[in-house]
Amino acid sequence: MRNSHRALLDSNDEIIFAAAAMTGGAFLLLWIVVGGVTGVLFSGVVGLFLGLAIALLASPILYFRFMIMIAAYVEWEIERHG
Repeated sequence: MRNSHRALLDSNDEIIFAAAAMTGGAFLLLWIVVGGVTGVLFSGVVGLFLGLAIALLASPILYFRFMIMIAAYVEWEIERHG
């Protein structure tokens, strides 16, 4: 039974990589949007760095949200197959 759980966890590597890519993509999108808005309100350089600061603050929240989703999915798969 343990080996089937190990194989199931190994088969979910692509999900983990996809979540990491989504987190990085969300970080870049957040930086672009916030940087663009603050760039309009302030100067372009200030907006760029302010957008980076806000995206850096928000990206751990996005990261942990995706990791919780992955953990819930893996747990569901183990219960379904186990």
